[in-house]
Amino acid sequence: MNKIEKKKLFGDRHDIDIFSPQEMYPNMVKLGIPLTEVLQLFLRGWLDVSVLHWFVMSPNSKCAFFDPDCIKELNCLLKETTVIEHIKEICSFHVNKTYFLAPYLQSEHWVLFILCPNSTSSYILDSLNGEKTKDDYLLPSIIDKIFPNTFKWIMVQPAKKKLGMWKYSDKTYA
Repeated sequence: MNKIEKKKLFGDRHDIDIFSPQEMYPNMVKLGIPLTEVLQLFLRGWLDVSVLHWFVMSPNSKCAFFDPDCIKELNCLLKETTVIEHIKEICSFHVNKTYFLAPYLQSEHWVLFILCPNSTSSYILDSLNGEKTKDDYLLPSIIDKIFPNTFKWIMVQPAKKKLGMWKYSDKTYA
């Protein structure tokens, strides 16, 4: 497909603008989902964080979503206070949610943290896990500062046999 054909198909826009429902964040958030990410989802089964964010926007969802741009590694390093304020704001705004999803970008790699306040468990899903612990990431230490002695961190290991499958690790970090 040449540039002219692409322009006819997509126009000058390269993403779909989605606005968060009132129940999701204290203030409305505009999310741009790149068309390439939608195509990757349908053609290759790849899931990008922007598409995940879109699905969680359902008002009936049991999940709350931390803004991935706000909690990324660089902000954890340089703007810890802002990250702490965001996490506190989302948690207090969504006291009735069962799960808090935190897509986290560290060293140009996405990791998903799932906080389960009702069970005091938190899960770290990292496809490049290897022998990592919670201490290899900046976000858990910030969450532990906000909620001391609350969460037990569980590393979820990617299964070796089947692509896209996950298994629990025996490694749990308090």
